[in-house]
Amino acid sequence: MRYAAFLVLTMTVSLVFAEGHKNNERENTIEIVMSAWKHLAKIDMEKFNEYLTDDFTWTFMGTSEISATYKIDDFSKLVGSIVENLELNMDRIIADKSGAVIIAEGVGKGKTGSAYNNRYAFVFTIKDGLISAVHEYSSDLLVERALLGK
Repeated sequence: MRYAAFLVLTMTVSLVFAEGHKNNERENTIEIVMSAWKHLAKIDMEKFNEYLTDDFTWTFMGTSEISATYKIDDFSKLVGSIVENLELNMDRIIADKSGAVIIAEGVGKGKTGSAYNNRYAFVFTIKDGLISAVHEYSSDLLVERALLGK
């Protein structure tokens, strides 16, 4: 009987410790992503780059002519060439130890002069305490119309 009680107590302590460890990992992910987000939201790519791995990629999902996977330098040039003014406002963040999703709304103007107000889901992948990838889900039709003038 004492052995069974000891076993139950040991398992309970292990589960509580594991849950606390998961929460710490989740909090670390949120801290990394939010630190980077404050720069991305202002389109300050130089500061955003400080939170990225050397092999970082940004994937713009969809079927538009700019839908592809980019290294950060190429993505930064693309953003600079099509977006004149953009403010990203986060609605919520969902995270675990390996990544996070930010749901956001963008309000801005494209280089064509058209209004560019889009909704986003940014999926961040974390590797070794840095962001290794972002997959951006948004309206690629709006991108083509407002940013590329098509």
